[in-house]
Amino acid sequence: MEQTGKNEKVSRSRIHKYTFPVEEKLLAKFSISELAANSVTDFDLFTKINDTWFLYASSGYFWRSNEISRLKKYGIHFFHYSTTEQKRVETYRALGTLELGAKLDPGLSVEERLRFLMQKSAGLTELLFTCSLGPSFIIHAKQIVNDLLQMLLEDEPVLVHMKDLSVGSSYFNEHGFKVAAFALTLAIKLTLRDPAHLLQIGLGALLHDVGQVQFGKEMLFRPAKLDLDETKRMIKHPIYGALELEQFHVDFITAQIVQQHHERLDGSGYPQGMQRYEILPEVVVVMIADIYDGLVSSRPYQDKVNHSQAIDALRSKYQKKIDQDFVRAASEVFP
Repeated sequence: MEQTGKNEKVSRSRIHKYTFPVEEKLLAKFSISELAANSVTDFDLFTKINDTWFLYASSGYFWRSNEISRLKKYGIHFFHYSTTEQKRVETYRALGTLELGAKLDPGLSVEERLRFLMQKSAGLTELLFTCSLGPSFIIHAKQIVNDLLQMLLEDEPVLVHMKDLSVGSSYFNEHGFKVAAFALTLAIKLTLRDPAHLLQIGLGALLHDVGQVQFGKEMLFRPAKLDLDETKRMIKHPIYGALELEQFHVDFITAQIVQQHHERLDGSGYPQGMQRYEILPEVVVVMIADIYDGLVSSRPYQDKVNHSQAIDALRSKYQKKIDQDFVRAASEVFP
């Protein structure tokens, strides 16, 4: 049953007459029960009042629990969206099935809380292979980083439990969370304490490889090294990732971490061959965390090494490529 004029009082300030042609055959229903509190719908939602279409919520709308409750109270059971935005709607629905809004229970042990956060992070990453990136994805990613950061700022022994932590997902799906934990720990060791600044670093670390998703699981999870053509494509993934995030207006530092994390201080990195003076120090922090986790983790084509061997590699193989003062700090806090 269509919504009628009596519902105009629900949120009059948010309802705007839709002045562009709306073809009803291109509209599909979206149930109010699908809306999650503190989420963002990155697609327009329309309502029909007295045979006239109105735009109720434009793309990027943030939903609060009291508004969702008010809609249900006044008998509004659904909105409509354009089927041209079907993929964005499917992403929103998929995020809902992961129950990413579940809160971290402070009563759990450190290991249980880390497992909970890694599970959420791995599920979020897995979703990228079938759905498009959107504002809700960024919100959930920030919450994961914020919960992890709070544990670190409260001096919880996070890395002690991180060493062998796994939730049974792929290396790729778990890697971002581990890099975020290593990077935030190193940043704090280097006396960075501003939560907002650390959140930018952690988010960049969590999402640093988002540009690789477009290559698909077959290429990413293959138990062999990439061939020459695949390598040429892969070295562009930092640019793809930064461009993907650009549309969601992430912070400058976060975007630069995604774009620069494979650069090296001696100019030997990619994709731009940047020099030391061009690379942000926050990027170097994530760079070291990324390399370290790659060394101490089992990968399809590479055996893992222990902590001492990984630090030795950072000091020798990467001597001129990364900041050795940062490496010394990492050697004191990495497990």
